Amino acid sequence: MNVQILMMMFPVAFMFHDFEELCFLESWIRKNANEIRNKFTGKIWIRLEGYSTSALGITIMMMFLFVSLTSILSVILNLYTLFAAAMIVFMAHNLFHIIQPILLRRYIPAMGSSIVTIVYPLYVLRYMNHLSLFIWRDAVTYSVLFGVLTFTYLEQPDALAFG
Repeated sequence: MNVQILMMMFPVAFMFHDFEELCFLESWIRKNANEIRNKFTGKIWIRLEGYSTSALGITIMMMFLFVSLTSILSVILNLYTLFAAAMIVFMAHNLFHIIQPILLRRYIPAMGSSIVTIVYPLYVLRYMNHLSLFIWRDAVTYSVLFGVLTFTYLEQPDALAFG
C-alpha cells in the first residue's frame, strides 16, 4: 500500500475512535460520576464531568483539524518523522483507553474503538519503519514533546471550557 494513502487515513481512524467518545461519554460520566470521583479525585478525566456533548464535540473538532493538518502537511512535505510521532501519540492514547477499563473494572466509552484503531498506528509504524522513512529516536522525542504540551494544556482549569 502507498504510504501517503496510509497517512491520509489518520483522520478517518481518529474520528472512528472519537465518535464513540462523543456519542457515549457524557451519559457514561453522568451514570458513573460518584464512583469515579471517589476513586480518582482530581484526575483530568473526572474534570470532564459537567461538560456537554457539544463542548466535547468542539474539542474533538479542534483535535480533528490538528490531525487532518498533520496528515496533509506530512504527505505534502514528506514529514515522515512528524507523522510517526503522531502515530506514537495516537497509539499511546488508544492504549490508555484500553487500560482505563481495567483500572475501573467496567467498560468505558472509547475502549471498543481503541481496540480496533490501535491496529492502525501499529501497522503504519511497522510499514514506515520497514521503508526506513523515519528515525525512531526523533519520532519518540517529538511524541514526548507533543504529549507534554497536550497534557500541560489540558491541565489548565478552563482548557475544555467551550460550553
